[in-house]
This record gives sequence, structure tokens and C-alpha cells, in this order.
Amino acid sequence: MNDNATSEDILIRYLLGQLSEEEQSQVEERFIGDSEYYEQLLMTEDELRCAYARGTLAPAERERFEKRFLIYADERKKVEAARAMINELSSIAVEERTEAVIASSEKRNWRERLMAIADLRSSARRFAMAAAVVALLLAFAWMVTETSRLRRQVSQMESRRTTREQEVEQQSAEQQSRVEQLNRELEEERNRRARLEQEITQLREQSPADDTTRPSIISLILAPSRVRGGGETKKLTISDDSAQVRLLLNVGESAHRSYQAVILNSDGAQVWSRRGLRVSQKVVVVTVPARLLTEDDYEINLKGLADSGELQRVGDYYFTAIKTK
Repeated sequence: MNDNATSEDILIRYLLGQLSEEEQSQVEERFIGDSEYYEQLLMTEDELRCAYARGTLAPAERERFEKRFLIYADERKKVEAARAMINELSSIAVEERTEAVIASSEKRNWRERLMAIADLRSSARRFAMAAAVVALLLAFAWMVTETSRLRRQVSQMESRRTTREQEVEQQSAEQQSRVEQLNRELEEERNRRARLEQEITQLREQSPADDTTRPSIISLILAPSRVRGGGETKKLTISDDSAQVRLLLNVGESAHRSYQAVILNSDGAQVWSRRGLRVSQKVVVVTVPARLLTEDDYEINLKGLADSGELQRVGDYYFTAIKTK
């Protein structure tokens, strides 16, 4: 009896949400695997519902019951059914007590007593039938609620499954589209490469294999000299098909942020100038269009840009240009 009372108390606290999370998990695990325990839970729930309908719950329990049960329409219907059953049973009890008082206050013969007994049995039958009807109503309401809940769960599962299928189909379509795009890009790259190879082949076929072709760029290395004619002047041979002349000016240990070069002809006229030249491996590279240089003696004035912003003389370079066909 003590175990049953304890179990019933735990179930009441479970239904009213008064258990800890660990105790609640233990109760749920038990009634999942124990059908009798689950039946006891349902009976306890009906008793709790009847107690609420009778008004015998404590104020705190009544408030918890209302917050946990009466928020659902089907639960409110169950409570109304329980209240109707209780009112019916109370009415029957009142009638029985009234009949008993009348029977005790009046003198009946044996026929009247037999009739009273028959009426009593009839009242008992009515009570049993009312209780059975109420039980059936409660069971039917529970079945309707469970069926509705199961239908909602099935509908939700079906909706999730449909959504998942749509997502999978969308991902599959996106992947297929991506594969097709990559295939198109690969095909375009192959076609582009084939066209380039074809163009290279055509250029090779059109270009004569002449090893004696003169270079379009002519280079000359120069060192600084203090005076014109201070040594053997280097000769720069420029052909008609030469496009550029590259003059490599050796600056030694000079270190400036940038350099300025000015080319003068034998008359002292400026032929070409450029600022912002850089030094690499102690050499400043000056690239001049070949068409600007005729057969003449030339002087290159090279200056370096100091940190102060002033141009400082680095050196003068001399060469002689010779034209050939």
C-alpha cells in the first residue's frame, strides 16, 4: 500500500510538473516499457481531473492543473465530462438518501418494502450505468485526443519528409547545373588552346627560319669618363631594322633613389632624356628608340636623386653611333 501511495504521489507530481528533470525522465522511461504503469498513469490523470472537477485540489495544485491541462480544448471537455458525471452521481446519492429517510419515517407493508428494494437496485443500476457512460466518454475523448495527436505527428513527419526531398532535389539540380557549367568551361578552354596551337603553327610556318636575322634591340655597356675622347670611344652599330638601343651605364658604388639621363649629340643638342631610372646590379639601363640616333658622337649625362631631393652628378658616358643597312 505504501508503494502504491508513493507511486501515485509521484505520478500526480509528474502530471502537475513538480518533478525534477531526472525524476521526470525516470517516470517516462518506466511507463514506456511498462504498460501497467502507463495504465496507472492514465487512471491517476482521470482521478486528478475528477478531483479538480469536485474542487478538492489544494490551491497550488489547482493552479498547476489549470496551467498544464486547461490550456487545451480537449482537456476542458474532459473536465466538463467529469464534472457532469460527479453531478449525476451526487444527484443519485441525494435521491437515495431522500428515499431512505422516507422509508424510515413511513410504515410500509411487505409489498412496499419489496418495491423499495427494487427501487434501490434500480438506483444502483442507474449509478453503474452512469459511471460506465462517463468512463466510455472519457475513453472516447482520450482516443480522439490521441488520434488527433498522432495525425499531427504523421502530418509533421510527412511535411518534413517532403521538405527534405525538395531540398535534395534542389541540391541535385544545383550540382548538375554546376557540372554542366564546368564541362562547358572545360570545352571552351580546350577550344581556346586548340586555336592558340593552330595560330602558333601558322606563325611558325609563315616565319622564315633565318638565323642571320638581326636583333631588334641593340645593347652597349658603358663606363663613365671624365672628358670626351678621354679613351677609346665605344662604337654602337645600328641597323635599319633595329627598333631600340639599350645602353647599360655602370654607376659603380653610387647609390641614389633614382637617376636622370640626358643624351646630347656632338653639337650639344638634347636628343633624349628620362627621369625615374632605377639601378640594378650597379647598372642603370637606358632604353632609347633607335630612330633618334644618327651617325654621330653622343654624350650621356647621368645624375642621381639624393635624399634631399637634389640631383647630383654621377658621371658622363660617351659613344659613337654608326648606321648600317
